[in-house]
Amino acid sequence: MKLILDPKSRRGLIAIKEMNKRTLQGIRLAFFDIGKDLTKDTQASIMDKNKHGHLYRVKVRGISRLHRASAPGEAPANLTGKLRKSTGYEVRGSNEMEFGYRGGDKGVDYGIYLELGTKKGAKAGKEWRIAPRPALEMAVMKNEGNMQAKFETSINKSLNK
Repeated sequence: MKLILDPKSRRGLIAIKEMNKRTLQGIRLAFFDIGKDLTKDTQASIMDKNKHGHLYRVKVRGISRLHRASAPGEAPANLTGKLRKSTGYEVRGSNEMEFGYRGGDKGVDYGIYLELGTKKGAKAGKEWRIAPRPALEMAVMKNEGNMQAKFETSINKSLNK
């Protein structure tokens, strides 16, 4: 293969570099769109009042009220709003997006235990101490079909600028 640099080939190389740059921009934009959709759907499933777990009385911020917990396999039921507010995503460049519950100062540390559940303890006679409440997984599954379309749309928009 022989490469000859002339004004035409130089423009072609510049065009290829520009396409690569715009493709990466499109991927990054798609990650933001997907992250917004996943966060919105997770928060909506947490806020959904149609839960089938135990009904019990709780005291939240000094006020006693009835609370319907989630059943295993459902998204966690909203009680204080902390779990819902900790749901989010972070885009890192054009090759990584992290989606989930934030821990530490910005969120809650128990989100992972609700999502995946906890195994039985030595004294517990049941298979799970906390059965999984996979809100994040359900959001990903719901949006799985749209993700490819988001990438295609965002990349095409970036390339046609």
